[in-house]
Amino acid sequence: MVEKVNQVWNSREGITRVIHIAVSAAGNDYILTFNSDDFTWTVHVSEATTHG
Repeated sequence: MVEKVNQVWNSREGITRVIHIAVSAAGNDYILTFNSDDFTWTVHVSEATTHG
């Protein structure tokens, strides 16, 4: 479950718009990437964080 949306930004890969969403969940930071050309999602673990 996503606990917090940290940042949202757009980029381009050629003519394709890519949407990036940085989120925090379960003590880790993730970047969700949506490719608007082929409608695919990719998830990357950004870094482990310490919440306390």
